Amino acid sequence: MRGIWGRLWRNPAVLTLHLSFVVIMAGALCTWILQERGAVRLWPGEAVTEFWLADGKPLPLPVVMELDSFRVEYYPGGGMPRDYVSYLKADGRPCVVSMNRILEIQGYRFCQSGYDYDGSTILTVNHDPWGIALVYGGFAMFAVSGLWVMLSRQGRWRSLMRSLSLVILILFPGDVFAAGAPVDEAGRILSLCAVSFTVLIPVMLFAGAALAFLAVSGRRMLRRGSDLALCVAATVSAACFLMQWILSGHLPLSNTYETLFFAILILEILVMFVSRQGFLLRGIAMTFAGALAMMAWMMGERGGETPLMPVLNTPWLAIHVSLVMTAYALLGLTFVTAVAGLVSPASAERMRRVSLSALYPAEWLLGMGIITGAVWANISWGRYWSWDPKETLALVTFLIYAFPLHSNVSFLRAPRRYHVYMLLAILSVATTYFGVNLFRSLHAY
Repeated sequence: MRGIWGRLWRNPAVLTLHLSFVVIMAGALCTWILQERGAVRLWPGEAVTEFWLADGKPLPLPVVMELDSFRVEYYPGGGMPRDYVSYLKADGRPCVVSMNRILEIQGYRFCQSGYDYDGSTILTVNHDPWGIALVYGGFAMFAVSGLWVMLSRQGRWRSLMRSLSLVILILFPGDVFAAGAPVDEAGRILSLCAVSFTVLIPVMLFAGAALAFLAVSGRRMLRRGSDLALCVAATVSAACFLMQWILSGHLPLSNTYETLFFAILILEILVMFVSRQGFLLRGIAMTFAGALAMMAWMMGERGGETPLMPVLNTPWLAIHVSLVMTAYALLGLTFVTAVAGLVSPASAERMRRVSLSALYPAEWLLGMGIITGAVWANISWGRYWSWDPKETLALVTFLIYAFPLHSNVSFLRAPRRYHVYMLLAILSVATTYFGVNLFRSLHAY
């Protein structure tokens, strides 16, 4: 134990990273003990001075609140709600609360949570100044220290990247939204996809995989053919993603079909960067990506997309989902290297280093995805954690993949045991991504 703490004190980046979890847990404890959380119902023209906890106990509001009006804003055509908006007065001062737009007054946070057809609105009230401050501080520590760990010249990750001659690729989430797309009278986005090109993606990936396996013998033409197939698949993936973006008016990351194709695009890019590690690895990676692309294609095409529901109509969707799906693509790469390392024992150690080089950014991106999801939930529903199945499973996945990053775990130093562990670990990703639809979850869109 002294040796572990000694290494932590000598490595301030790793120490700060571990301390971030302590701060987050301290904040969560403060929230559990000190938080005041309840709800208030407001009717037009009626002054309200109290809100009610879940057990029915009334508590005073920091101001006298009154509802001027409540409105449901619709997409053009009037078929689908775009936002729920409450126009209020707080001690006579006009203010607004809507989905993803909270109102904060004297440490009390008001979130739009419901409405009734009698014209009333329901707001969640949360008073948690200490817990939120500590948790957000821990989030910031994790974000900075995670990058610090990876970018430190003396760190393990930079050493792995140098030994493998890999280029450092930093992928940032997109949060730019295209102009509004045309919609029909039902509020559905008009699509021009009369002919689908998405079927070309699995075809080219499987073809490139076959050529990559054959190219192990060293024939240059086969290698070039595999290169071409990978480039075509990535180009078509990017074109389909951009077309969906333009047609929908937002980044296409709102359902399983869209997020899976985004992960495939990221995985295709990653394969390009690890191709120097051998055509066996490329062949397995393209087979895996092709299987995912075939799965996405079999889910069915969409002639017209439904606009985003109010809670998803925010830049947080692009930030949160792109971080998580990029992490999943990197974790998919660790699965591929595990298969390659077990199939070819001679390359097992090199595959372990490739896997670890992907695991570091994957774990940081997954952590940032969980963090941005927590912040988004705090903005939308007034709490950063609710033990929703998706949240819980994502945290379990994070902990499972954190284990191999600790160099003092001796039984994972052997390449074969490491690869078996990573082969099994992918089940947690599959459960988190697909299994959530089996539960009653806020994420089962």
